[in-house]
Amino acid sequence: MEQKRPIHLKEGQQLLDVAQNTRQKVWVEAWASDGRIIRYDGWLVVGSFWRGGFHRLISPVSNEIRTVPDIMIFKINGHPIYL
Repeated sequence: MEQKRPIHLKEGQQLLDVAQNTRQKVWVEAWASDGRIIRYDGWLVVGSFWRGGFHRLISPVSNEIRTVPDIMIFKINGHPIYL
């Protein structure tokens, strides 16, 4: 599998905002507060708060909503995130 180019956190946030506006699914990997890795495969972005620094994701299967802090995201659609 081809390694995608790393992107800056700000570019990742913009990518999530575009996905929200166009109702595209995203594949996000983020750390939990206890250090576990959580994968959101094929979830939809339903909201964001740039000042608070988080995005809201919803599962298309179970309609579960999760709030993910942007700083905890380390991969979006296969692109590694750097600060």
